[in-house]
Amino acid sequence: FMSDIPMMSKGLHSIFSKAIREPLKAIATMILALLINWELTLITCIVLPIGGIFLRSLGKKIKRNAKKTLKQRSNLLAILQETFTGIRLVKAYLMEQKLHQKFVAENRALLRYEMKVIAVDSATNPIMETFVVGAGVGVMLFSAHQVLSGRMTIGDFSAFYAALAALFDPIRKLADLNNLIATSLAGGERVFELMDVVPSIQDSPDAVVLSPVQKSICFEHVSFAYQPNDLVLKDLSFTVQHGEKIAIVGKSGAGKSTLISLLLRLYDVQEGAISFDGLDIRKVTMDSLRSQIGLVTQEAFLFNDTIAANIFCADPHHEDEAIYKAAQDAYADIFIQHLGKQYETLYGPGGIDLSGGQKHRIALARAIFKQPKILILDEAMANLDAESESYILRALETFTKGRTTFIIAHRFSTIQKVDRILVLDNGMLVGFGKHAELMKTSPIYQNLYELQALGGLPT
Repeated sequence: FMSDIPMMSKGLHSIFSKAIREPLKAIATMILALLINWELTLITCIVLPIGGIFLRSLGKKIKRNAKKTLKQRSNLLAILQETFTGIRLVKAYLMEQKLHQKFVAENRALLRYEMKVIAVDSATNPIMETFVVGAGVGVMLFSAHQVLSGRMTIGDFSAFYAALAALFDPIRKLADLNNLIATSLAGGERVFELMDVVPSIQDSPDAVVLSPVQKSICFEHVSFAYQPNDLVLKDLSFTVQHGEKIAIVGKSGAGKSTLISLLLRLYDVQEGAISFDGLDIRKVTMDSLRSQIGLVTQEAFLFNDTIAANIFCADPHHEDEAIYKAAQDAYADIFIQHLGKQYETLYGPGGIDLSGGQKHRIALARAIFKQPKILILDEAMANLDAESESYILRALETFTKGRTTFIIAHRFSTIQKVDRILVLDNGMLVGFGKHAELMKTSPIYQNLYELQALGGLPT
């Protein structure tokens, strides 16, 4: 966005200004030269293809190195971004020198590629000038012979060379333009590679609008893999009734977050099907599916915008009263009222910063404002202090009534009041029921409970 598109734009500007004007000038002067002496003009034109081949070769070199330059510039910006984002870790682990060395190495590589582009670009004009002057001298000797032999007058000779000089001027300018277009094409190829990517997840041609979910969500023999032959979820089958609160537990890597991603249709299953009220989610529009799902994640992400904008998100018809009500229900209004501009306070660079608990309450207010039929809490309380957790648990106790709720949690204190618990292990469903039932029938769940709730050791 910051390098490739401006480079492409610069090339387009040159095409519309020079690439049309200079060829027209060359054609006009060539017609004039043909009218004066067509034989000499044709002889002169023999050298033009040689120059074209030479320019094409230079253009390829510039394009190749310009593409490497853009890629290297992206790498350099990525290093800067991760360094500034992780500045606390950089300082805590004394990584300044290491990252400085990494930056210097990448910067030198960038300089090397840019110097190759500059070297070829700088050599183009002198070489083309030599080529043009050499061709002009050759034609001049030949035409001088014609003048001396009486086949050409002094007046025709002078007029012909005036036309020839006018012809070579646009050719020299087109040589510069050729290099500029080559660098622009390098940027354009990278831009269009991104623009031409076709999303793997799309609405099917016969997709229908999903009505508000009223009955159930069903997983039928669902299997999924990010990489071929490496299943993350294996033959999952279970049904969740509308309004149920379901906790999803399991060790790290068991497939909990993947299951949630499939519900949002961020990925499609390889085998089996997921249905909402009997409709396969691959047969409904993604907008109608995701409009019914509210999501609160472990890292409460807020946009660099006002507090109000972070709550109503993309809703173009939001009402202030609905925003205030959502914030109150999430217990976020308690601290928002003490901010300088309250709901119009800017968050992020140039604005305020908030604590983790405050950001989570705004994230919950965002979900409440949406009024979804399905609520997903992806370890939403994993990093909260006791006060923030108590606020959010109180808010959820009211908001989840009548809504299907999925709760991914490591802390068993956050899932005490769920209807059923889904236990995953290595991508397989190894238990699905109430706490008391699972404590008797599922050794894996019992181990998880003893480890996390009672402070025991895994067996």
